[in-house]
Amino acid sequence: MSRVTEMKHLWIGGLALLMMVASTKVRGALWMDLGSLQFHHAVLAGGPSAAERTQRALDFASRAGVLNPASARPLVLAATVHLGEGDAQTAIALLERAAALEPSNVGVRFQLADAYRGVGAKDLALPHWRTARAMPMLLQQGVEAGKSGRLSEAREYFKIATLVDPSAYEPWILLGHASVSLGRLEDAELAYTQAVERQPGRSAAYEELATLLSGPLGRPEQAEAVIAEALARVQAPGPGLFLLRSQLAVDQSDYAAAEQAAQQAIAIAPRQGRALAWLGELYYRQERYPEALAQYLRTEAEASDPVWRWRSYRRIGQTHAAQQNWDAAVEAYRMALTISQAQGSTGQVLSQNHLALGEALRQSGEIELARAAFNQALADDPTNERAARWLAAIRRP
Repeated sequence: MSRVTEMKHLWIGGLALLMMVASTKVRGALWMDLGSLQFHHAVLAGGPSAAERTQRALDFASRAGVLNPASARPLVLAATVHLGEGDAQTAIALLERAAALEPSNVGVRFQLADAYRGVGAKDLALPHWRTARAMPMLLQQGVEAGKSGRLSEAREYFKIATLVDPSAYEPWILLGHASVSLGRLEDAELAYTQAVERQPGRSAAYEELATLLSGPLGRPEQAEAVIAEALARVQAPGPGLFLLRSQLAVDQSDYAAAEQAAQQAIAIAPRQGRALAWLGELYYRQERYPEALAQYLRTEAEASDPVWRWRSYRRIGQTHAAQQNWDAAVEAYRMALTISQAQGSTGQVLSQNHLALGEALRQSGEIELARAAFNQALADDPTNERAARWLAAIRRP
């Protein structure tokens, strides 16, 4: 056999071997896809054939593993099936094997850690989360759980994220929010304090901590100390810090200091509706009604969030009502109602706007129009007890 012929045979043989290996991998992938389809069909379809499809998924995963033993996918599929069947220990064993095959596979690591979490073995889960650098995924899982109303689960994910990366800022802020929502105020205080310690140059954690201290925890002196610390350490403090300082000054009946802090908030965020309207509220509380009306009109014109258009008119109506200027109050409340309807508001917003209009109409002597407004307030929100009481009060004999 010539040298050329020998090389040709070797080349053909190598090519055949390569094709055989490739074919094996393709067949392995095919069995994987079939197994995945069977499993998802079982989950979605239910019924008497679900158990059979689940078993087929396991069989296909096993065949795929034989054909492609270096891939973690068959093991992950089998583990997913076992988790769906409530067999966490078998799933964990399979995922450990998958992680050993593909140590850098973030998805495998995350699923393994989550399986350990499910059986209460967080100490075993933590190394896998850290290897996977899973903090962003944990935060995403927590946010999604929170949006779905699963607040305890959201808090757990945020807590885990603080362990995965103890130096990070975002998990502590989110943990604080979740703790507040669950009424765990002391835990929230600790979380916000930890966030401050990690990034003392950021304003948000100070604002959250001061809000918590001044409100639910009832410790205004400590809230003021937190605000003072923030203003000393944060290069660009947010308007919320000055609004909190303004509100604390009101609690001490120091309206001059409250106005000064409100003006500072507006200087930082000239188009923030909350800050603009709060200054109007300060004027209103002092019965400086012309200044309040002017400030609410400024809020309606300058606030960046369109919602402040109807909110401003409702406050304008409130200010006219305080002066018993009922015709002007009715006009302002109608504007608030019209704008909120045009913006697509529903439920409680429209109910409260109809309620305010009805009360002004009643005071101006328009009883039938007031009755219609109160009825509509109840139609928008059947739990509006105040509207129900007004209807009872003006019911015909």
